Amino acid sequence: MNNSESTEHNRQPKDIDVFAGEQLKKRRKELGISQKALAEQLGVTFQQVQKYEKGLNRIGASRLFDICRVLKTKPSYFFKVLNYDSSDILNNLTIAENNGLSTEIVSLIKMFEAIDENQKQIILDLLKSMKSKK
Repeated sequence: MNNSESTEHNRQPKDIDVFAGEQLKKRRKELGISQKALAEQLGVTFQQVQKYEKGLNRIGASRLFDICRVLKTKPSYFFKVLNYDSSDILNNLTIAENNGLSTEIVSLIKMFEAIDENQKQIILDLLKSMKSKK
């Protein structure tokens, strides 16, 4: 076994992988689908589904797309209640701005991050109503 294999084999699951796996399991159970049935529809073994659900194996983008199709959900379902650090978002916005995201959009997002949850909901509701009036 080479170094990359031993490192991958011994790695601890990352929080995002565990969370996505928990969401996978939750949705699978909501729909009453067994690990075996899901595995068959995805073209993998049920052991692979178990590893996804425990966060031991990461779910790649193409596999996530297939999972969403089978479980009749959107990719955002697997990440919707993650706790995130606003400073990470703001740092990524600076990078995005340097790569072409408009200054106005970056400013809007930064201001949105700075307000409380009730105010955010009011703004979202306002934007939804404006969008529907087009």
